[in-house]
Amino acid sequence: MTTKGTRTWLIYPLCAAAVIAALGWTTYTLLRLERAEQMASCEADRQERIRLALWRMESILAPRLAEEAARPYFHYASFYAPQRAYTRMLLPLKDREVLVPSPLLTFSDPFFKLHFQIGRNGAFTSPQAPTGNLRDLAEESYSTPEHVAEATSRLAALESDAANTIVADNVLAAFNTAERQRKVNTKLQQKAQMLLDHSSKQQAQTVQEWDTRFKSAQSFQQGEQIRQFDGKDGVRVGPFTPTWQRGKDGKWTLFLLRTVQVGKARLTQGIWTNWPAIRAAFLDAIDDLLPEATVAPTDDAAAADPGLLLTSVPAVLDPGPIEAVAAPIFTPVRGILGLSWAVVLAAIVIVGVVLRAAVDLSKRRGEFVSAVTHELRTPLTTFRMYCEMLGEGMVSGEKARGEYLATLQDESDHLSRLVENVLTYARVEQGRSTVARRDRMTVADLISQTTSRAVQRAHRAGIELSVCIDGGSEGAAASAEVVTDPSAVEQILTNLLDNAVKYACGSNPRVALSVSRAEAELHVSVSDNGPGIEPKDAESIFRPFLRGSNSDSVKQGVGLGLAISRRLARDLGGDLRLVREKDRGAIFVLSLPIAGTP
Repeated sequence: MTTKGTRTWLIYPLCAAAVIAALGWTTYTLLRLERAEQMASCEADRQERIRLALWRMESILAPRLAEEAARPYFHYASFYAPQRAYTRMLLPLKDREVLVPSPLLTFSDPFFKLHFQIGRNGAFTSPQAPTGNLRDLAEESYSTPEHVAEATSRLAALESDAANTIVADNVLAAFNTAERQRKVNTKLQQKAQMLLDHSSKQQAQTVQEWDTRFKSAQSFQQGEQIRQFDGKDGVRVGPFTPTWQRGKDGKWTLFLLRTVQVGKARLTQGIWTNWPAIRAAFLDAIDDLLPEATVAPTDDAAAADPGLLLTSVPAVLDPGPIEAVAAPIFTPVRGILGLSWAVVLAAIVIVGVVLRAAVDLSKRRGEFVSAVTHELRTPLTTFRMYCEMLGEGMVSGEKARGEYLATLQDESDHLSRLVENVLTYARVEQGRSTVARRDRMTVADLISQTTSRAVQRAHRAGIELSVCIDGGSEGAAASAEVVTDPSAVEQILTNLLDNAVKYACGSNPRVALSVSRAEAELHVSVSDNGPGIEPKDAESIFRPFLRGSNSDSVKQGVGLGLAISRRLARDLGGDLRLVREKDRGAIFVLSLPIAGTP
């Protein structure tokens, strides 16, 4: 391979590797970005499910909390005296002359076990568990003994465990517990604002969502309520604050507590909630969004993640494993990348094939130029030398001059054939037809016309050339007619016979031309007893500028004869192929269509 060809094959893989590396980096980057986008989409879907789940859970308690927050403080007595009451005649009744039942006396809600009140002396009472004569009245006219008995039992259990479950030190510290919870809420709001100012967009959206839910929950309670009565000390009712207490059994219990100040007296009112029922309702409401979710109490709301924290109760949502949406196998990005890889790889292969063909063609053209130069130089040198010798009278005798003239004629024929082959190849390269005309003639006439000069050249070269027509001159093959171009057939046979003469070897070199008919085709075979054609060269010898591996420098040629001969044969409607037989040299078969056959 030439230096130029070597340099080309060194540059090509480097360029191909650079293109593949660039495309590989682009593919990696795009796939990584696509994966990040898919993960962001999954995370956004996860956050959206969590936000929707939190809103659903908040909406379960919100109406009840609003109702309880609006409830007057005196509803926590089983029977209470209206502050102003009138007869049918619109006459005012004396204060505390009339008692009316509390709406809480017959209250029933699966989420609330008991409403209770802690007085100034630390005594527990409940509007659902009246005592004394009020109990008899309640059981007889308003409630049922079973309902009252159940409420009384719960109140007793609550009172017996009050020092450990509701407050840390004593029952009156419930007010301080609620105050601490409100401080926690204030800290959470401050934390939310700080995260809104300094966090990422996703975190800011999560915190802002919590702040919106918190404000919505707070709006139900309307803050602290103050009422004045006839110039007396007013009644100050605080909002309900959820508070967790751990019982002796280690289980968490949720209480809703508020403080009520009537004059100088301070009361604590609360609701003992049914947390298992609330939690079950929460999970049932979000089962379609988060089927594996759980809700757990937290006693440190300030440290919890605002994106998972409920505002109606101090509890944290654990969304559990959320089934990720399977990424599609085919995406526009992957489709484009796949197409890009296919195009680039195809381009690399095509460029490699074209480059190889170009390098090979350049090499063969270089060899062609060298061969043509050599083929032209030898006869031209012979022409010049013999002409000078004949012109200067250096050749004496008619026989010698005849031999010189015969040699000049042979070299002239050789030059003529070389020029004809080059011109024919030029027409082939330009896509022009290589067949000039079509004549109708018998096979015997065609063979006689196209082989006469070849027979003479073989005879002068001292090589036996035999021509055999199957069935003789009167046989079916000889009398068959063909419509073809005799000059093209002659050029094909001349090239084949020249090669056969060139490569015939041994003590008795022989070349044979045989003609036979095979149904609608005429087969013209040219064989020699030379070294033959290697199997690996069976097809390459028909390519321009290529010669068989058995060729040597002595039998140098331009490598166009067989390529042109096959093209001429196919233009005539036939073909030229190589037939290999053991120990028989090379056999080329020219097939031509016989006239009058379909």
